[in-house]
Amino acid sequence: MKKTGKWLLAVTMLAGITGCTPTEEPEESPEPTETTEPAETTPAETAETTDEKVGAWEIYSYVDIRNMTDDDLKHFEDATAELTGVGYEPVGVLATQVVSGMNTAFLAKGTQLSTDTEPGLYVVTVYTDTEQVSSVLAINRIVPDTIRVAPVSEQLLGGWEVRGSGKPGAMGEDGEKALTEALEGLTGMNYMPATLLATQLVSGMNYRFLCYGTTVADTPETGLYVVDVYAPLEGKAEITNITSFDLVYYVTPEN
Repeated sequence: MKKTGKWLLAVTMLAGITGCTPTEEPEESPEPTETTEPAETTPAETAETTDEKVGAWEIYSYVDIRNMTDDDLKHFEDATAELTGVGYEPVGVLATQVVSGMNTAFLAKGTQLSTDTEPGLYVVTVYTDTEQVSSVLAINRIVPDTIRVAPVSEQLLGGWEVRGSGKPGAMGEDGEKALTEALEGLTGMNYMPATLLATQLVSGMNYRFLCYGTTVADTPETGLYVVDVYAPLEGKAEITNITSFDLVYYVTPEN
């Protein structure tokens, strides 16, 4: 990993910038838009009554977004060059924060190189100073079944600005079909996928997406949301839950 002095400097800078840390038990935010009426039974209940296997959340492995500039990629590679135990492949930029320099929150795939680390999706936060020297500020894994959420009003606390709008094709044909079906008729907010985080086998399939959500307004605002979709064995996929992704938690060191 990086030298201790550089980490302490980066941690100190973030602490001074954000001004707060996430609560131990963040409240779920209300759904940002109206959704269709929920089904009479949940996917899990349906699985129990039909004796279908209910599996654990399975991390989605194919991610290819690349909403990065050449400078973004260079800063990421410079910052992570000396890390050991896990290799990180940048997928895209989630958000940026102007400081004395720039903080950039990358979505990245982690590949296990030792028994002390786990493969999966991570938020890797990189600090680039005014001399264009980059260092890792924080690394936090996105665990599909325990994703941290927060009220929408707290999502961008500390001056973080979501960057990007998502794009189709970053989540496989089945995932794209399920999300497209589930979003039909939804008003007030436009959602585009950042990535498919994980799937869960029930009687049908549960999908958990990380999405960019942009308000339909004269002055649109974009945030990051976790969108859960249930696709039954027969019939149309539907949204089961929408919550605000707690970006501040994932860019904070040692979470």
